[in-house]
Amino acid sequence: MSEGVVFQEALRRLRRLELPEQAERDVLKALEAGRPGPLGLLYEAGHAAGLPREVLLQRAAGLFYSFCAGNLADDLIDGDCTWYEEPLRVGPNVQFLLQNLAFSTLAESGVPVPALAAGTRALALAAGPQSLEVRTKEWTAPLYQQVAEGLAGQQWAAYLGLLLAGTSLEDTAAQLGHRVGVAAYVSEDVRTGDARFYTLTDAEQRDVLRWAETLVAPLEANARGWVSAVLGPVLATLRAWPHAPADGAEVADYYAQKTESILRRYGPGPRVHFHTGLVDAAPPSGSEHGTLKRVMLEAQERLLRHAATRLLDGGHSTGALLDVGCGLGGGALYWAAEHGAHVTAITTARTHLPWVERFAAEAGVGEQVRAQLDDALAVPGEACFDTVVAVESSCYLPRREWLAHVARLLRPGGRALVLDCFLGRRELQVPFDRYWRTRIGTRAEYREAAGVSGLRVCTEELLSHEAARFWDVTLTLLERERADALGPRRTRWADSRREHRRLQQALRDGGLEYGLLVLERP
Repeated sequence: MSEGVVFQEALRRLRRLELPEQAERDVLKALEAGRPGPLGLLYEAGHAAGLPREVLLQRAAGLFYSFCAGNLADDLIDGDCTWYEEPLRVGPNVQFLLQNLAFSTLAESGVPVPALAAGTRALALAAGPQSLEVRTKEWTAPLYQQVAEGLAGQQWAAYLGLLLAGTSLEDTAAQLGHRVGVAAYVSEDVRTGDARFYTLTDAEQRDVLRWAETLVAPLEANARGWVSAVLGPVLATLRAWPHAPADGAEVADYYAQKTESILRRYGPGPRVHFHTGLVDAAPPSGSEHGTLKRVMLEAQERLLRHAATRLLDGGHSTGALLDVGCGLGGGALYWAAEHGAHVTAITTARTHLPWVERFAAEAGVGEQVRAQLDDALAVPGEACFDTVVAVESSCYLPRREWLAHVARLLRPGGRALVLDCFLGRRELQVPFDRYWRTRIGTRAEYREAAGVSGLRVCTEELLSHEAARFWDVTLTLLERERADALGPRRTRWADSRREHRRLQQALRDGGLEYGLLVLERP
């Protein structure tokens, strides 16, 4: 509620300017991109300080304009400003407008002149470390702390100083803003997998986390209201390091909860895939939502067709096939319908079983596909499958144990197909695993585990560039879905967009690899 009230005030004041229609639309896009940002925090902090409602809304709106100007600058620097067709031509003008609108709104709200001068000077100082950040190639803990002190500490000291000027909390506002701002900055870098943090050595990461926690730990005991609401998740993130891999129950719950979104984006079926695809060329700019969905489905099926040519090379027959991590059954249906396989499709998400059965019946392969709830490491039997297929599921499993079990399940001459993401650079491991709930490994790790298990590598192929173009399409689709992302869904949308973009870029620069392995039991 409080977030919406401040956002509406920001819109009201924007419309009072009577800008040209296109200019107003451009500014509105920047405001939407900044949501929810600090909206709720600003309202709650001002309310706790006893600011009159009109003054509170004015000041919070002014500070939100400033935040959005900074957010736009950051996105322009990082190449993340995707909501304008020509970001470098439109963005700077919108940023200039927002920053001046912030100053005028704060001045109208009655911020005393000395506080306004001090706050805006602090915001200017806060922008200084951005020059360090954009030029830094190798991060150290002292440099990281210097940038955090400026970009977050100075910024939030200024925000709270301006918001609470003239109230009983004025004297402590800047110090509180500095401490909370720095800790929240470090916490967000940990949560979102920012390279600033994850390229530090393990010892430096510990030092930075300890430093951030020390800044806010004294506030914890007496924290109330908005301070408590901010500190809770911040401290939980700082104290949860190092990241522990997701267990089987967490992975099953993750996929069970995603059922609706998978159907919405990749459905309606019967062949519903939730994995990467191969794209030759991106669809034309401005393609409709339905067109993008069709491109994704065709790309996913193309990946399976390509993988099948490698798997079946030399006359191998799919025969009795184990589909590991079958999702809603798209792959199982493909192998049954296109290659005559008799598929045992296993999943740890109980809610997916009826969908697999329903879609198999709709596709006319109900007699060939058997869905069952099973842990990949506990599938019973020995020498009982001709083929094992794992499309983006091996990354959830301990490689040596998993491939040793595959070797036991395969008949002599049987083959296993692994399609997955592989780690290229160390600093991407924790961010990738944290978001996708995986245990990503290198191709070398897979090869070693296969050799120890007695499996021979028949084929190894990288498909990273074609896969990266698939994520171009998903990012375009995500932008189409932005307008429907409200409240908590806005945060999830922003997280999804960030991770899709990270994956897309890493596949291009070698930080991650996408490829296939075909393994054979002699």
